[in-house]
Amino acid sequence: MNKIKYTIASLLIVGTLVQCDALVGDPDLPIPLEETMANTGAFLRVLSVNSASFDVADLNTAKYEFLGEIQDVNNGQDVDKVDFYVAYKASGQQAGAEPSSPIASYDAANFTTQDASGLPGSTFSLNLTDILSYLSLDVNTLDLGDQMEIRWEVILKDGTVFTRKDASPAVTGGFYVSPYFARASVVSSIPETIYTGEYTVTKTGGGSGILGTSAIFSDGPTNFGSFVMDLSVDPGDTKNGRIATVCYLPAFGCFGMDLPLTFFRKQGFGTFSIDDNWVSTPGTVSSGVGCGLDLNMDQIIDPDQSGFNVDDDSSFSFILEDNKNGDCGGAPTPATFTAVKN
Repeated sequence: MNKIKYTIASLLIVGTLVQCDALVGDPDLPIPLEETMANTGAFLRVLSVNSASFDVADLNTAKYEFLGEIQDVNNGQDVDKVDFYVAYKASGQQAGAEPSSPIASYDAANFTTQDASGLPGSTFSLNLTDILSYLSLDVNTLDLGDQMEIRWEVILKDGTVFTRKDASPAVTGGFYVSPYFARASVVSSIPETIYTGEYTVTKTGGGSGILGTSAIFSDGPTNFGSFVMDLSVDPGDTKNGRIATVCYLPAFGCFGMDLPLTFFRKQGFGTFSIDDNWVSTPGTVSSGVGCGLDLNMDQIIDPDQSGFNVDDDSSFSFILEDNKNGDCGGAPTPATFTAVKN
């Protein structure tokens, strides 16, 4: 019989995608301007992103918005306007075509001087309702996880146009954070005030799959039945994430871990209803213990066995797959839980 050992893992997360809200620059210009202009001519530098996704929990306020400033060899004075184009990308599919005309055009004559750099800039905003009209889409066409591909062009007074293909990598992804492009996902948040605090949790189906034990989580090493967990907003996902400190495998001494949960909301969006909501882990979650591999938990998307009501946080249910890797002689096992607010 394998003996469960406690392992302390150092997780190295390699980011392959640059988050929109990470595109924040410093007003100083450490790279020679002549070198930059030789590659770009003019660019729109992203200073901060106010809204990086389209939150359809309130369709009327769903928007992509950022603060930017323009730069050219004459400190932005050669720029005439900035045009924006949008294409729709359904989840798992290629993006559709952009319309030939821009969805929005920002006249540089209306830009204001940015205090930190002295360059002209503006807040650039695209509302989802305008995008749907621009692309001739109905809101019911969308699903959570779909994306809008947003591209912009910097147009000089002499008619010269600069866009993605004209910029060097040092400008699009380096210090100048001028990508000329962004992907904004369709999301549906839940209020940060709900599904927080203490809940009494009962496992309603499935065992741990670890050496025949039944209890997966508890609030202490001697509790093998219902237990209390305290939910708080996940700082890594404030829109839909919650997190609780739980005891994992109490029969083996109780290994403390933070259990993240995603409250995936479709209720109130398009033709979806409360029956389409579900709760699970946000992908694979490590317990930090194992017998050589790792006793991981994984996401299960099943609104029939998990769910919640955004209008009533008195209870919810969640599902996950325990022991995804089949470690310690056990098999991957789905487990379901109900939680009632104390």
